[in-house]
Amino acid sequence: MANRVPNRKRIGSSCSSAAARVCPVQKELFSKFDARRGLKNGSVSAPKSILPGPYRAELEPRLSLTSQAQVRVERSRINLRSNCVTCTQQVPCYFIFGDSISDNGNNNWLLSTAKADYYPYGIDFPGGVVTGRFSNGRNIEDSVAEYLGFEEYIPSFGATVASPQIDVSRGVNYASGGAGIRSETGYRLGERISLDEQLINHQFIISRLARLKGNETKDYLSKCLYTLDIGSNDYINNYFAGEGYFTSLVYPPEEYATALITEYAQQIKTLYNSGARKFAIFALGSLGCTPAEILLYGRSNGSICVDKVNIAAQLFNDQLEPLIEELNEYFTDAKFVYVDLSGVSLSEAEGFTVTDRSCCDVGSDGMCIKDVAPCLNRSEYIFYDNFHTTEAVNKLYGASAYTQVLELLTFNNLLEL
Repeated sequence: MANRVPNRKRIGSSCSSAAARVCPVQKELFSKFDARRGLKNGSVSAPKSILPGPYRAELEPRLSLTSQAQVRVERSRINLRSNCVTCTQQVPCYFIFGDSISDNGNNNWLLSTAKADYYPYGIDFPGGVVTGRFSNGRNIEDSVAEYLGFEEYIPSFGATVASPQIDVSRGVNYASGGAGIRSETGYRLGERISLDEQLINHQFIISRLARLKGNETKDYLSKCLYTLDIGSNDYINNYFAGEGYFTSLVYPPEEYATALITEYAQQIKTLYNSGARKFAIFALGSLGCTPAEILLYGRSNGSICVDKVNIAAQLFNDQLEPLIEELNEYFTDAKFVYVDLSGVSLSEAEGFTVTDRSCCDVGSDGMCIKDVAPCLNRSEYIFYDNFHTTEAVNKLYGASAYTQVLELLTFNNLLEL
């Protein structure tokens, strides 16, 4: 699982293609970028994904009533215009990569303990439908989609595979609960779709788009928004997870952050090579302030959180922001924005009176207990379960994220001028 909590603290050429080939000019730019960061030149080598063929074969025996309901919701036209700024769709498509913060149902199809496909999750989602989102209602990306003027929520990758008639031209959500930058992250939770695998699944969607858009595919993809909100599990369900994970034995905290950023840089470059040009990359939250981590470690002396976990996450952020500056420097036909939600106030003045415990009753895994009613005053809670924030928090985070990505919306126009 992953979480978003309060107080957390520009490359290219016109010859790239959706088929992920690298043209000579790009190779030169990539070589310079890799040399700067000490990376091996070339595309990232990804593990075998939960590819669409086997994925489809496994869907039917696993398809629960909840998953069927989720597909119906994703295909229905829900009016999202209440929060929009211009009430005109501001980007043609929106692609989402991440973990349970962003997952809108992909894990419904997997054999995993990191699932939210049951009540009381979704109790406040439009229609009261359980979708697989790790909250009582909408997540951050749903809120961003509303501000961007989308009329429908972005469908999950699993839904688009189960129902090929779903329109993928407006974007796809690939996020998966328990996923991380590293492929082994979250393995004790069961199946999850790592970032490498999400990138492979994106190639499948690009192939579908190519059949719809033909020669216009490359230009179309360059105008889409791409958000990446991942890395929390690389700490919670890897570095600090203890038995079965080796990273804390191999790396001191600062070196682990460097290893993550090095791998993340290659993954971001792979996405660029697939046609992405507008990137919103989220900083990690204060992971040590979640009820789960406080329960596990206890509060640090003089602190309301677990300092060692927060310090480790900040080491990641301290290297992520310079990485984004380098990406902007070397890939001049793309724009990368560092999204930092630490400035969002979640105080009592904003109506949040319960800051250190979950709204729902949780089990030993920190997730809501199935079919047990949650608290009634959900808008006053920061956390819905021991990891994930409530819809009330997600709306504020979504509003802040939207304001930070505004410069991406006009990037193509500025480039053409």
